Amino acid sequence: MRNNSLQILLVAILFVTLNNFCQCYIKYDVNKVSEWKSNDITDSENFKVQNTYSNQNWQNSQSLKLSDSKIVMTIFGQRESKSKNILDQQLAVFDNKGNIVQSLVFENVKKYQTALSLTNVKGEFLFVYSDNVQIYMTFYDEELQVKRGSQNQQLVAYDSEKDNVQPIISVGKDLIYIQFMVIKDKNLILQVYVLDLSDQSKYTIQKTHTYSNYKIEYIYANSIQAYNDNTAIVHYFAKNDKDEDTLVQLKYDSKGSLKSGYPKELDIDLNLETEEVYWRWYSILHEDQKTSTFLASNNNDDLMIYTFGKDGKQICQNIYDLKDYLNYNYYYDIHGDQGWLYLQDKVNKEGHFTLFDPKNCSVNLKKLSGTEIFLGLAGSFLDQKNREILMIELGSLKDSTKQESYQGMMYKIGKFENKKDDDDNQAVIVGVQFLGFIIGILFLI
Repeated sequence: MRNNSLQILLVAILFVTLNNFCQCYIKYDVNKVSEWKSNDITDSENFKVQNTYSNQNWQNSQSLKLSDSKIVMTIFGQRESKSKNILDQQLAVFDNKGNIVQSLVFENVKKYQTALSLTNVKGEFLFVYSDNVQIYMTFYDEELQVKRGSQNQQLVAYDSEKDNVQPIISVGKDLIYIQFMVIKDKNLILQVYVLDLSDQSKYTIQKTHTYSNYKIEYIYANSIQAYNDNTAIVHYFAKNDKDEDTLVQLKYDSKGSLKSGYPKELDIDLNLETEEVYWRWYSILHEDQKTSTFLASNNNDDLMIYTFGKDGKQICQNIYDLKDYLNYNYYYDIHGDQGWLYLQDKVNKEGHFTLFDPKNCSVNLKKLSGTEIFLGLAGSFLDQKNREILMIELGSLKDSTKQESYQGMMYKIGKFENKKDDDDNQAVIVGVQFLGFIIGILFLI
């Protein structure tokens, strides 16, 4: 009996040890903003949009870091013509030098509210947009070749009485969640579509959810976060049956079904006004794959940083006075335990960068330096070859009449170490030695 217990203990130690050898992580080091190195990447020949569009709440630009040291960005802007300004949208893939390597231009479009997400296939992403009547989507690879069917597939058909507002996407392992609002009879209804991507040649709609129990009067005040086990959490701002403001939380299981006990009502410190349009609550999943953060703002110059766990419990929330900066047109991302935030000032809509700590929901908004890019957007990604964290900022000059195309800047904002690459060889050697040692002991028992 004693020998059996010892064998079980040794096997358990072996399992835990080998499991630790197999774990990998990336160590990030984001520099102070003043230490970022910049490079002008403006390319009038390949930057097809002339001026970035000022009303970005409705025609929003987006970015998404891809694999293989690339980033895809959507740029919504204006092109001058003899009679009027024409709205164009460019979908562009940038490499680690800031060059556009692939591009699609949608001319004279009304592609409102766009969203981007990775899928379960390396190098593939999903592009979704709403034209305020229907919702369309296309799967692309990094070469912007259409995958899983045709381009601009209609996700769901609505009658003319309904309008679609702001799709937000989040991908799990094989499920991708698409969340959006439908306006009907001046009422907002929240909908969540769950797509099954397990067959890599196509997609199927696995679940559809509609929520109208709460009175939703806050456009764009919602977020969704999926996890690598296909579960997901939704947050949205609404009024309950007592006409009280509340943060509603929904949780989905690995099949995309709503878990029992939900919706739940959570406390939130942010005050929102009804029938107003807010900037999107983009949820960012941390490196640990369990913690997430989204930012939210209101029309009283309040900016909230909200971090929560996979169990749905709040980790932190803090509110800061935006004061000199817009409560919309801001972008952010997280690398390791460090977040960056891109804001536009109220006077000229010039870009400003700062860092924030998602672990304790803290940020410094004092004395931020301008970038001399206006009406901009920003997105970060990883240069795998040089192990650098890169940032691309796109926008306009202060006097946009002097430019042939939108402007671009690339920043080197930090470094990262892939501990898997660094430690694999040593882990294999030590692991084999340890395995031999344990097996030898088991034979002697």
